[in-house]
Amino acid sequence: MSKWTDLPADVIPKAWKTNLTQADATPQEEPGTIRWAERHGYGGGFYRYVQNKNGSALTVGAAVSFVAAVTLTATATGTVDSFPDTGLGVNDYQNDLCICLDDAGAAGATPEGTGGFVVQNTAIKVSIDPDSPFGAAPVVGDTFQVMTNCHVIASASDDLQMEFAGIVQAASLADDYWGWVQVTGRCARANLKDQITITALQALILDTATLTISSTSALNKLVAVAVHGVSNDAGRLDYGVVDLMGYLPEFGAIQLNVTV
Repeated sequence: MSKWTDLPADVIPKAWKTNLTQADATPQEEPGTIRWAERHGYGGGFYRYVQNKNGSALTVGAAVSFVAAVTLTATATGTVDSFPDTGLGVNDYQNDLCICLDDAGAAGATPEGTGGFVVQNTAIKVSIDPDSPFGAAPVVGDTFQVMTNCHVIASASDDLQMEFAGIVQAASLADDYWGWVQVTGRCARANLKDQITITALQALILDTATLTISSTSALNKLVAVAVHGVSNDAGRLDYGVVDLMGYLPEFGAIQLNVTV
């Protein structure tokens, strides 16, 4: 088989609409999707398509973490694919997974344990995919957890590996814009904490939008390994080449670039 048309339909790879350094106001790929790419001189790695919810722009090399899961509570009776709440940021939860944690009326009763992806949310209502509805219409007091695989903010000191989303690839990813972050593989540019000494093969953990050294941290905080040493000179460049070891399980589709 020498042409894409010779390949079975189920193995023809996705034709990506965006390059890895692109930033867009509206999503051009499936939110949260994972992409494999080869970069000359650096080898292969996985990348995730995300939206910046930091409140400000993120620049190339910035370390980002997922927005933390939130708990919402129905303020009145809803429908099998929506429930009311108050004080919500419009579409802050779009594309996230929303599961009913607790039915207020009876232990274990539906809609507890059911839910799907948020298609949109207003300031007062959350709507999920009608093809994956709640098991019953929520009532006042039912609680829900919303978990994201595509909304990111600047990482914080001591964030865990499971919270790490990746390293920003766009030169500038404006607030609410969509773009790629690198999750695994050799990363050409990762921002490093200012004025620290790093030695080659030293373990790295998360700091404020950067990576920093680790000597005694638990393994669940390890996100990268330094490829080369970096001095603590005041005028040094605060970035370097690292091998990323991000957490890959996620809710979006895994799609690969294939060369034949």
